[in-house]
Amino acid sequence: MSAEPPDGPLPATVTLDHLAQWNEFDQRGRRWEMSPAGTLFVTPLPSGAHAVLVSRMMGWLFRADLPTRQILHAVGVRAPGPELDGGWIPDLTVWSAPVHGCWLPAGDLAMATEVVTPASRAVDHYVKVREYAAIGIKRYWVVDDDVTNTVYLHRLNQADKYELTAMLPLADLLKSAVGDHLPHVTA
Repeated sequence: MSAEPPDGPLPATVTLDHLAQWNEFDQRGRRWEMSPAGTLFVTPLPSGAHAVLVSRMMGWLFRADLPTRQILHAVGVRAPGPELDGGWIPDLTVWSAPVHGCWLPAGDLAMATEVVTPASRAVDHYVKVREYAAIGIKRYWVVDDDVTNTVYLHRLNQADKYELTAMLPLADLLKSAVGDHLPHVTA
């Protein structure tokens, strides 16, 4: 199996091992993700503005004294499927316990955040709302690329579906206490 992402035909069956290698060796900086149904999502390298939004949120979480080993940027999350496993790479994750490895199980994942880019808008707002709920991610936040960087806070309900609990500008979220939004994550 070649480590370099394919420029030609894809393998007949793409696995998490393929995704891990393609993410590691992609010289264009693309992010390779796949749903458990086998749909491949390839997004371009995020912009500097995207990185700033992720960094601002990470700083907010760090100031709340959450353990740094539980706040991770762009780590793979396994999405079990009936025939093959998919893998998602949220922009920012908060874990209820320290984690190690690649393609981590979602069981200890307290929150996943995606920062919208023009290439990821539909996937972040629609596809991942279903997919992240299906694998049991307790909270899913989407930071939009609008003027105020509106943050959509979704929480998994008893029916294993997301309910939208708040929509607020990123600046307002960053002024609030982390515990107001992530009550079960502690230092």
